[in-house]
Amino acid sequence: MKRNIVFYSLLFLLGSCLLLTSLTSAMAANNYELYIAQGIDKVNESKFDEAIGLLQKALDASPDNPEAIYYTGVANSRLGNLDTAEEMFKKVVADKEYAANAHLELGRVYYMKGRCDMSKQYLEKFISFTSKKEAVAYADNLIQQCRSAERRDREDEPYKLNISLGAQYDSNVVLDPDNPLVSKDKSDGRVFGLVNAGADIVENDTFKFRTDYTFYQSVHFDLNNSPNDFDVQYHGLTPSLELTVFEMVVPSVGYTLEHVRFGNDWYGRIQTYFTKVKVREGVHYSTEGIYEYRDVDYQNSVLFASNSLRSGWKHTVGVKQNFYRGKIEGDIHYYYDDKHASTSYWSYRGDRVGAEVLYQIKEPLAVIGAVDYNRRKYRGVFPGLGVIRYDKAMMYRLDLHYQLAENFALTLSETYIDNRSNNTTFDYDRNIIGAMVTWGAI
Repeated sequence: MKRNIVFYSLLFLLGSCLLLTSLTSAMAANNYELYIAQGIDKVNESKFDEAIGLLQKALDASPDNPEAIYYTGVANSRLGNLDTAEEMFKKVVADKEYAANAHLELGRVYYMKGRCDMSKQYLEKFISFTSKKEAVAYADNLIQQCRSAERRDREDEPYKLNISLGAQYDSNVVLDPDNPLVSKDKSDGRVFGLVNAGADIVENDTFKFRTDYTFYQSVHFDLNNSPNDFDVQYHGLTPSLELTVFEMVVPSVGYTLEHVRFGNDWYGRIQTYFTKVKVREGVHYSTEGIYEYRDVDYQNSVLFASNSLRSGWKHTVGVKQNFYRGKIEGDIHYYYDDKHASTSYWSYRGDRVGAEVLYQIKEPLAVIGAVDYNRRKYRGVFPGLGVIRYDKAMMYRLDLHYQLAENFALTLSETYIDNRSNNTTFDYDRNIIGAMVTWGAI
């Protein structure tokens, strides 16, 4: 009898536990359905803070439910909690029901983080999953914006060799437009060659060491006979070191050595030491802080008998805001210059402010516009003038760039410079119109 009582008591206890478990599961399921429905409603209403609270309750009720995980990722993504969103989407990226949308959202997250390599990988996979035109257009637009940012940063060009040939008409041929030392209004045409080369010598997870080289040679139609030989030859070599430890903050240092020949004479040597810190603010924006120290050694010649008086050194401090928005990219910049020459009347303080914008009209045609304002106040009185010189200059540039083929491009350009001084001796304007074909050999 006692055994029967014990048996039935255990049976009753087991049944009660099973019933309680069933009731608890049913309540949890009901709670999940309630919280997930309310959370999705809040996501659709763009009330993402409220959505996260409700979706977290849904996750508490059903931790492995891909629906709750996915929408928690969406809410966090829209609030800018990109790390949390990335974690959530990766949990459901292999789920059959949410795989396509998870790929799209991960592409968007990496796009916002500025990780274009990962963004393109997920977005291209998403495009292979769907046939919805609007969704494909959205993903393709993000890919295009990433490509725009990559072109700007040259992150996909460990090696570069561009060779250009062109012709220009110059209404006022002077070597240094800021300080013309020759008589004005020497108009002429010229042909020129330009080589831009560069290579990443060493690159790893910590740093990148790169060297760039530029060569330029012009040949004038008329102004090419001594002593009035205005042909210019330029060499520029720039080794630089960029630290790549941090994803969002990229400091770099470098050195540029420039040699310039004017006709048959050595015109000058310029050494520039520079440092730069670039802060990436997602894929759309980046900010650069820049410092340069330039050591300038100008040489006298038959054409420039007192050129060495401008030798000296210059400090430059600047900031540049870059932006990349699909078909539009460019920068706004400001620089402060402090120049000390061997004579006070070639020494000055001044600043420059300007902007450059590229607009991709339609592949393969783009238009580039730039404007710069430059003012300088000199420290000493120029001999024979009696007053401290003060200059203001405006520069306008307009380029049309047409990609003829994958490795060939045509550029039509016009640049106009208008310099005005409190002494009309230094007033001048200059208009340069040209065309150039560039071959991207590497």
